[in-house]
Amino acid sequence: MMARSPIPTRKTDVLTVPIADVARRLGVTPRTLRHYQDIGLIRSHRIAHNTRAYDLETVTTIETIVALREVGLPIASIREILLSAPERQTVSLRQALADMLVEMQRHIGKVNNLLDALSSDPERPLQRLVLRARMDAGPGHRTFGAQAKTHGSGG
Repeated sequence: MMARSPIPTRKTDVLTVPIADVARRLGVTPRTLRHYQDIGLIRSHRIAHNTRAYDLETVTTIETIVALREVGLPIASIREILLSAPERQTVSLRQALADMLVEMQRHIGKVNNLLDALSSDPERPLQRLVLRARMDAGPGHRTFGAQAKTHGSGG
């Protein structure tokens, strides 16, 4: 089935694309697009049968949101970028991506610590391996082992 081309609405004569067509073209669900509207990232028009449809500028915004979500950028960061003045959007995006990269590198470090623990002592019980990997990750990683106290009943 061929995707429909933009169609003019009767009320405003704005070229729009129905929600189902946008969703299909971008590989998201109509529910996702309704969510983006519910949280104020985009706006829609209503066409026949009260169907949501998007003007071409909004479709471009949706394409941007979908692309940024595909690389893992959180909605809050995307909102901040979209609400920035146009001349600041590139700077905002660069900062959000740099922050995300730092977080990903921290996560990769944790995965590497766990892989190292598995390699160095493959016979050690899983819980001990995970604990060792967390300890090797350095400060900021708490465990309950050292803080646990025996709590009896009847207290």
